Formats: sequence, structure tokens, C-alpha cells
Amino acid sequence: SPSLDDTSARYITPQITQINGTCPLDIRNATVGGPCKYPKEIVCKLELISPVSDCGSVYANTPNILLLDPCVSVSSEDLSSMEFRLRAQCAIMSVPSNYDVDKDPFDYVFFEYTDLGILAFSYPFVDNISISLKAYNFELPFSDNRLKTVVNYGDDLDYLIGKKDIVIPVDLSLATSNQDEYKKFAPGGMIYTEIMFADGRFNRKNRTSVVRLSIVLSNYKEPLASSEPFPWWAILLITLGIILVAGLAAAWGHHIMKKKVDEDAGWMIPDKLPIKKRKLD
Repeated sequence: SPSLDDTSARYITPQITQINGTCPLDIRNATVGGPCKYPKEIVCKLELISPVSDCGSVYANTPNILLLDPCVSVSSEDLSSMEFRLRAQCAIMSVPSNYDVDKDPFDYVFFEYTDLGILAFSYPFVDNISISLKAYNFELPFSDNRLKTVVNYGDDLDYLIGKKDIVIPVDLSLATSNQDEYKKFAPGGMIYTEIMFADGRFNRKNRTSVVRLSIVLSNYKEPLASSEPFPWWAILLITLGIILVAGLAAAWGHHIMKKKVDEDAGWMIPDKLPIKKRKLD
């Protein structure tokens, strides 16, 4: 049987020649009539088994799109020892549902029908099955991976056909360890996480391949206003600012008033009256 090339998990060597213009279910060709050498992607449906989604009644009237996905309510004290159990159903992409297996000329080392279609391999599966759960820092959503957990299951295909449950133990206590982390990971008392297949041939663009899970903190309370006294220097600056503004306003008002009085006086009494000289006899 062909094996994966050491340089890339995306290529298969040796190449497989098409039979009757077709390739094995799990491999595709790059060009029409060309050799079969590119592994097809695997698409999966991930389902959260436990904990059970239970936030619907709490946020029934909240127009939050995140709550359309699974949501669990836990106390912040329980974040250090959480466990998520999921079940996966996977299939090879682009295999039609009415595929006639009896006419397939290739042999397979693994073949199984699933809820999504057919999961079949014409060569030993050597990709690593790994699942990741990541809680997002809303300030640094892409670069902060401190709350990311990855669990590896090797090449055990039972995890891809629902015969074995995927179990992810996590510690998310960092999210509420202090007020600063609280603002980053749990604004408003909600932690947003995503669970998906971590790498390899698994398609992550399909919505069913990702579980978007919101964790609502049941004991969350809005932060209270600070009880610290207002600093004296701030009071002094505000007072000086008020005095300065009031002084400038008074000076400007005096200037405008004086100008108005001068203009009115000038209209009533001309600056220079004409003097008539009397002619002496």
C-alpha cells in the first residue's frame, strides 16, 4: 500500500494510477487523466455530549447570536476542572451519497458508512487525530493561546465514526484569575470557546466541523464602582479650571459691553463738532 510522503502529509507516494478514469474514494488527481496523489479532505460533524447545553432559559430573551450555539452555565470555581465529551461522525469529502460501492475497482484497508457518508482509506491512515479547545482572549483573539488545549488520539479511527467519545479535560481558571484577565476572556461573564479538529486533512470550514461553545459564569456580578476617594490634585485642577474659564468669560463680557457703550455714545455725540468763526467788524 502507498504511504504518505515524509515531506508533506498532503501527498501520497507512490502515485496510484487511475482505473477506468477514477481514483480511490480518499484520493484525487490534480489533472484530468493524471495520477491519483492528493488525499481528499475529511469533513466531520462534532456533537457536544456533555456537559448538556443549559443556558437557553437564562438568556431566552437576549438577542445574542452566540447563544444559538451550545451554551453551559458553570461557576467560576469549577473552571479549573472541566471536561468536555464529544462524538464525531466523519466522511471523505465529495463522495456522492448514491455512490455505488460494488462498481469501485479499488481495495480499501478501512471502509465504514457514517451519518455524513463514507469514510474509506485505500492506504493505512497515518494522520494524527487531534482535537483542540480554545477559549478566546477578545483583545488578542489570534495570538493568545494560553487557554488552548489539544488532545491527540493518534490513528484510532473509532473516534471518527462515533464508536469512541472524544474527551477533552481543560483548566480555564486563568480566565477569572484577576480583573485584567476577566476583561479579556470573560467580558460580561461569558467565555467563548471553539472545539475543532486541530490539523491534518480535516476540513474546518464546514460549520458542523466546529463546536462554538459559550460558557456563562453563573456567579458573575457586574463590577462595583470604585470606592477610592477622588484625588485632591484632580479637585484642585478642576477648581482652577473653573476659575480661569469664569475669569475669561467675565473679561470678554466686559470688553463687549464697553465696546457697545462706546458705539452708542458715538452715535449720540459726534467726536468733533464744527466751530463757526465769527467775523469781526
